[in-house]
Amino acid sequence: MLSQKLQDYEEDLKALADVITIATVEVYKNVSAKLLPTPAKLHYVFNLRDVSRVFSGMMRITKMYHDSKIILCRLWIHECFRVFHDRLINEKDREIFVSILTEKLGTVFDLTYHNICKDKIPPVFCDFMNKDKIYEDQSNFTLLRQHLKEQLNEYNKLHRNIYMDLVLFKNTIEHVSRIVRVVSRPRGNMLLIGIGGSGKKSSAKFAAFLCSYNIFYFDVKKNYTLENFREDIKEVYKQAILSNKKILVLLMENAIGEDSFMEDVNNLLTCEDVSDFFSQAELQQATTLLEDKSKESYNFVGQSFHSFIMDRLHNNLHILLGMSPIGKRFRNRMRMYPSLINLAIIDWFGDWPPEAYLEIAEKYIDDWQFYDEHELKPSLAKMFAYMFSSVSLFAQKSKDEFRINIYVTPTVYFESMECYKT
Repeated sequence: MLSQKLQDYEEDLKALADVITIATVEVYKNVSAKLLPTPAKLHYVFNLRDVSRVFSGMMRITKMYHDSKIILCRLWIHECFRVFHDRLINEKDREIFVSILTEKLGTVFDLTYHNICKDKIPPVFCDFMNKDKIYEDQSNFTLLRQHLKEQLNEYNKLHRNIYMDLVLFKNTIEHVSRIVRVVSRPRGNMLLIGIGGSGKKSSAKFAAFLCSYNIFYFDVKKNYTLENFREDIKEVYKQAILSNKKILVLLMENAIGEDSFMEDVNNLLTCEDVSDFFSQAELQQATTLLEDKSKESYNFVGQSFHSFIMDRLHNNLHILLGMSPIGKRFRNRMRMYPSLINLAIIDWFGDWPPEAYLEIAEKYIDDWQFYDEHELKPSLAKMFAYMFSSVSLFAQKSKDEFRINIYVTPTVYFESMECYKT
C-alpha cells in the first residue's frame, strides 16, 4: 500500500516504503517481547492490527506536504507513538519504547532520534489546523495551543449552558489530538483509561466539537436497566444509519452499571450486526425508508444493501469508552472482553506534570478576591501545586515501599482548592 502511495515521489523517497515496513515490523516485535502484559498491564497486548494502524496513518500523506525523508520519518515516529506508546502506564515503559524506536531509527533509517525530534520531543500530527484537513506536522506547539484556545472559546459561545472550563496544558492538547486522530477515521473507536478527574470526558467532548460530530450520552438514571441501555443503542444506530449523522458515543464507566451491559458494548465496537436490537417490523420499516432515501443519491451497483448500511455505520459511528484502571472490575473486563483491546485504540491518561497543577491553580483562583492579591495569588497557586505534588509523591512511595494504594486524583485537587475558598 505504501509503495503505491509513494509512486509519484522522488526515487530516494520511494525506497522508504520498504524501509518503513521493515522498521515497523521490527518495532512491533521488540515492543511485544519487552512490554509484556501483567495483572496491572492487561492491555499490553500487541498484534498485527497495530502494524496496520501505523500504515493507516502513513497513508494520509500528500506529496505537497510530506515531501522529504525527515517529514516522512517524523510521521512514522508519530504513528508508532500513537499505536504503541499511548497505552503505556509509566515512565519506565515509555523509556523502553523510546529506546526501541531510537535503535530502529539508527539501524534501519540511519538517523538519530534527537536530530529528527528536537529536545527529544515527539512530533504531533493533526488535521484540524486547516480547512483542507491536511495531516500536518505541528512543530509549533504555541500555534497549536492558540488555535485550540480559539476553538474552545467558540465552543463556549455556542454552549453557554454547558460551559467547558478546560485548561489547555500540554497533556490535554496531546489527548485531544489523539482522540481527533482516531475518531476522524472509519471504525475509529477508543478506550480512554484514567482515574476520575483525569480529563477523559472533557477531552472527548472537545474532540467531538473539533470534528463537528454529534455527541451522544447514555442518560443513566437510578433505575436504568439493560432494556433502557439497548433502547439508547437503537437510537444511536438510527442516527448513524437512517439520519446519516456523525455520532461520537461517549460511554463512561458509570453508564455500564452491570456486567450484562458489556455484551452490548462489545457489539457496539464490532459493529457487524444491528439486527439483534430491532424487531422484524422495525427492520423492514427502516430498510424501506433508507432504500427510498438512498436511491436518489447512491448507486448500489456492485454493492449489497447490507454492505451499504455497514459502511455507513462504520463511517459515522465512533465509540469512546472511558474506564478507570482502579479495582478488579477493570481487570475482569479486559480479560472477558478482548475486543476492548483489539478493536479500540488505547489512550492512557496518566499523572499530570507539575506545571499543569500550577496552571490549573492559577486559573482556578483567578477570580478570587484578596487583599494585595497581586502578590498573594501567585504564591497561593504555587502552594496548591506543591502540596498536591508532594502528596502524590508520598502516595507513590507508599505503593512502592508498603504496597498500600492511596489514590490522589485530580478531583481531590479541585476539592482541596474549593475547600480553601470556603
